[in-house]
Amino acid sequence: MMEGTSVWSLSGPASFVRDVAQAATRGQHTLVLLPETMLADANLRADLRERIAELVRARALSVFDPDASDLVAALSDAVYLGDDVATLPELLTHDEVAGRAFVLDASELDSRHRKQLADLLRRLDAESRAVSVENRATFVVLAGLDDGLARAGDASGGVALRTVWFWNRVARWDVAAWLKLHDPARDFSSLASEIRLETVIEAARWNLSRALALWKGWDGSPGHLLGLVAVGEEGPSGDLPSFASDHRIKPPAGCAEDWNRGMVEFWHGAMTLLPAGPGLVRSDVDRLIWQAQVRVLLPWIELQRIRLVQATRERLGAERFAEQVRLYDASSNSLEDGGDVVEIGPLAFILVRTLGKTAPQFTDTAHVLRKARNKLAHLDPLGTPEISRLVEVTAWLR
Repeated sequence: MMEGTSVWSLSGPASFVRDVAQAATRGQHTLVLLPETMLADANLRADLRERIAELVRARALSVFDPDASDLVAALSDAVYLGDDVATLPELLTHDEVAGRAFVLDASELDSRHRKQLADLLRRLDAESRAVSVENRATFVVLAGLDDGLARAGDASGGVALRTVWFWNRVARWDVAAWLKLHDPARDFSSLASEIRLETVIEAARWNLSRALALWKGWDGSPGHLLGLVAVGEEGPSGDLPSFASDHRIKPPAGCAEDWNRGMVEFWHGAMTLLPAGPGLVRSDVDRLIWQAQVRVLLPWIELQRIRLVQATRERLGAERFAEQVRLYDASSNSLEDGGDVVEIGPLAFILVRTLGKTAPQFTDTAHVLRKARNKLAHLDPLGTPEISRLVEVTAWLR
């Protein structure tokens, strides 16, 4: 993780941190459930812990004695209470911690203490209900699904203990910003880089670790991408559950393990499977590449069309250009309602008729733009040479 930067400053993850902080500042003990792919990244966990601590004005706990007799003793030692505390009620209401908040990463706990975490959370909920927030400590716990933690918050009814899932939190722009954060030296402004970025997002989606691996390791060819993404665990079997109102805030029943493995997410308004895994074939990868190219190239081609129309109008003169458009419209009836938009097909025809011999640069540009747009319209991705040619022939329009 680069110093002074964080993925948690972005829109989707930032809302997650705010949700956690709001619960903690209300005095609710908060269980933060993260998927395996995030738990595996120690830097990311540490950054998340510090961000939450900053918002809640809490203390981030990071050192736990593995020789402590139990988890209560380990926590007491971590907050500098030591042997003065023997029970959970004493830990909660000690003068040194009353009214304060603490953030701990369960991954840092010894395995013996982690097994006690689910029970500790249930006890925290029970012991805290009768004590005002000002007179007790509040704990935020970063953890995964192991040791029955998925049910720890749900069973409490959300009174003194709340569970916040990292579900429906990452958007396309978050993944893009994550990659830019980890590769600041790369030029992201070129057309090729934009297409590469969108392709990686199509293949990795919400899986930030996979996105970074693809971004740095993919050589740009469809065959190599297939080799990189057609690996790992099989996805969920059967259909996804039908939508329910709480699916926006946590995985539906039966999907928690698949979410934990990074296979299922609520991605841009719908429950979605990760589009990668052992079952992928070349046609699947071609479709991913096509989807990425459409997102970038169709708007880009439209921008070049607008510029080419303007250049043509200036070269022919406004009156002659308008006359050519009227002639084409009358002969082909292809311009709807005589509208002002001259599509790339009619424009190419007009250019051949008017400037084909005197200004071949115009006709070449129109031909390449038209060919690329038509290929994409037929669900066919462009190759690297075709994309390079697009950049080359339109350079004069900038």
